[in-house]
Amino acid sequence: MTVFSSRGEILFQLVVSVAASPAVAAIAQNPRQEDPDACRKALWEMREIAAAAALQDSPMTDQEALHTLAAIAAWVQSEAPTDSAACGTVIDLLVDLTAGVDIDALDDAQALTLFRRIENGLSF
Repeated sequence: MTVFSSRGEILFQLVVSVAASPAVAAIAQNPRQEDPDACRKALWEMREIAAAAALQDSPMTDQEALHTLAAIAAWVQSEAPTDSAACGTVIDLLVDLTAGVDIDALDDAQALTLFRRIENGLSF
């Protein structure tokens, strides 16, 4: 998965390895597959990304994390079957939080605030 800025620059590229993350690799390789657990698996991966981005010495900026999490949530909402109402509700919340937001235009404080709201959404 590649996340681009509004100017077409590559901001973040997520390369999924079958050895490193078989659940997401399977979803990414065949996005139309009928995996009833796809939403739950994507949420797990999103929680891992958010946790890594929240680390003090993380090389990932809040904006990069926001782009990545927003892209995954949008993909799940449009492509993956939700395995439960709770999972779909969390994905819908994350998409709603990022819909129409120009993440690149956020200053550090705004990005951190939005990132914290997404972290709270993922904690359900």
